[in-house]
Amino acid sequence: MRRAYKSGAAAVAPGATQATSEGFPTEGDVANAVPATVPGPYWFHAVTEAIVTVVEQAGLEPADDPNQFRDAILALLGGYIPQGTRMVFHQAAAPTGWTKITDINDRLLRVVSSDGGGTGGNWEISGISVGGTELTIAHLPAHSHAAGTLAAVSDGAHTHSYTRVFTTAPFNGPIDNSGGDQYRNAGSNTGTAGDHTHSISGSTAETGEGSEHNHPISADANWRPAYADVIVCSKD
Repeated sequence: MRRAYKSGAAAVAPGATQATSEGFPTEGDVANAVPATVPGPYWFHAVTEAIVTVVEQAGLEPADDPNQFRDAILALLGGYIPQGTRMVFHQAAAPTGWTKITDINDRLLRVVSSDGGGTGGNWEISGISVGGTELTIAHLPAHSHAAGTLAAVSDGAHTHSYTRVFTTAPFNGPIDNSGGDQYRNAGSNTGTAGDHTHSISGSTAETGEGSEHNHPISADANWRPAYADVIVCSKD
């Protein structure tokens, strides 16, 4: 923007003494005899100088460019950001005066109280799943088992054999006359008895160590949190 007008420009800037009506502008009210606000030369001068000063402070030459004031502001803002400063931008490409950093990709942001600017971690944002782990006795806490439904087998029934001797007839066994009288030797058994059980007391031996165990984590492309793509850029 230049200090240029259609016609009637003066060589000397108007003074503030010409601006004697302080307040806010109005379009006037004819019915109530309220005149409309007249900006006056000082108002135009003040607005023009405010814009031209920003353009010149940015190191630009005032010109007939409607975007010059914007460019001047951006240039001044850039001057307050030291070269090499890195910032995050939510846009497709680096803005003017910045260079996109491409060695940082697919990362989460971590806020630290120590020095920043570092990277870390050993897996990228991607699908994630937890694998199974077969537990061994060492992973189980130390424990024992009560007798429960265990029981001893019922067993031990048996008999004893013996010989009965008869001295009177009749009898059906073999005859023995060696003693002058008649005898019968007959084999026989006692009745069955002795069947019994044994009760079980106590518990099984203790086993288990309660050792720690881990689950492997694998990653694929099926899991990702909701995200917004940003880029990291460095100030030129």
